[in-house]
Amino acid sequence: MLIYKGTTNQFKEDVLNNRLADLLASVFKEHYGRNALPNEYRSWSNSCQHVKNIIDIAKLNDNMIALEYEVPYNTSRIDCMLFGKGEDEKAYAVLIELKQWNSVEELDEEGNFVETFTGRAQRRGGTPRRRASARGVPRVRSPSSRPAARSSAPS
Repeated sequence: MLIYKGTTNQFKEDVLNNRLADLLASVFKEHYGRNALPNEYRSWSNSCQHVKNIIDIAKLNDNMIALEYEVPYNTSRIDCMLFGKGEDEKAYAVLIELKQWNSVEELDEEGNFVETFTGRAQRRGGTPRRRASARGVPRVRSPSSRPAARSSAPS
């Protein structure tokens, strides 16, 4: 299941016109047969503005974006995925785990754990990278160790 997909230009327009969270909530209800939780709706409203800002700064025009992708054979979802081509004309995908953390403290123990206030308590948990690895998402780096997506849509 995919709750939202479109070009980055369409995504930016949906965010600017304050309709993205409502679009996501509508598709969510249609698919799951229930309303999204208030904190989920709030997360979409808050986080998508930051994703839009990143897209603007990186000048990712006419790339593709997908939100809330449900991983097959699993109940977890990937928050945001960007697809495009790099300056080298290779296709790239960037997965973004969106968090509503106000503060976070990195823990010294092995395994990419952090401590943050979530669920009304201070909790130890995996970093977004650890969570992606647990979902079977490999960590891939471009030769320059930076995201390489650019402003041309994938073919």
